[in-house]
Amino acid sequence: MRYCIPPRPHRLLKEEDGSSTVEIALWLPIFFLIIATSVDFSLIFSKNAQMWDVARDSARRMATYSMDGEEAKTYAHSRVRNTADSVEVQTLDEGEEVIVTISVPIEDTAFFSFIATKAWGDIEARVSMLKEPI
Repeated sequence: MRYCIPPRPHRLLKEEDGSSTVEIALWLPIFFLIIATSVDFSLIFSKNAQMWDVARDSARRMATYSMDGEEAKTYAHSRVRNTADSVEVQTLDEGEEVIVTISVPIEDTAFFSFIATKAWGDIEARVSMLKEPI
């Protein structure tokens, strides 16, 4: 009967076969998390910029009397809804001032839902403008 003699320990310490595989296995999840976080924050900031644009445009249309509150609400909702499902739009016409508020849950804007959770709340854009004199 022949027994297989294990290699000597000093030979095992010198060999580096498979070390790059172990390094990739260790670093790949961290790299993926960094990329996923970057993508999520980019989408969140992009959505926030779009919301500010739509809120400012809706408030301007209300301030120049080209839309009333309901028309501005419908207009803003249709422009923001293209990229988020649950959009909340509020328009207020208070005397000489108009206020348009758009809010979207943050988890609707992120691609990877494990980054942006409900605990983060909503993204909100609120614009206030004075009405143009008649």
